[in-house]
Amino acid sequence: MFSERPIDVVSIDDIVQAASVGRGSFYNHFTDKDEFEREIVAEARREMETAIQTVIAQETDPARRIVLGFCVSLRFAHEHPARGRLVAREFIYGRYMNSELNAGVLADVSAGILAGRFSVPTAEIGVLTVLGLANAALIRSLELTDLLAKITLGQQIAAAILRALGVASDEAFGIGAYAAEAGIRN
Repeated sequence: MFSERPIDVVSIDDIVQAASVGRGSFYNHFTDKDEFEREIVAEARREMETAIQTVIAQETDPARRIVLGFCVSLRFAHEHPARGRLVAREFIYGRYMNSELNAGVLADVSAGILAGRFSVPTAEIGVLTVLGLANAALIRSLELTDLLAKITLGQQIAAAILRALGVASDEAFGIGAYAAEAGIRN
């Protein structure tokens, strides 16, 4: 429900009815629907982070890590659209910069800046650039049904992310193509 409707239009009665539990059971576990939504979103984000970490674990280049992780997020949303919508909504509500899911992006952007790989003025600007483009692409990918269209979108946005971080054009497009194939198709 939270992936399809804003929290303020979902009632606790809607939640308990969908879960086939009583109101008392709901309140035994959660103080209110905001806490319930935060837990559901946190679970979706943890699942996405696990999928990303599994794929990027052996990768050492911050540029490749960032866009490969982004492409895995598109695959995750393709395989779990409701969870993908929940994660995408979190960005819109501004609960993203200090989230656990984005700690890796911050570390990779920081490493890329320190290594001279990225030319953004600060790590925060780099993270906002990555997250803004990634979230827009995540939302768009949820509208697409064709996997090839999602791969093309992933490749193009991955290259755009890298270009925005300061990676040379040819290299950005090459890494974007690799990331889309490895992160979305595989």
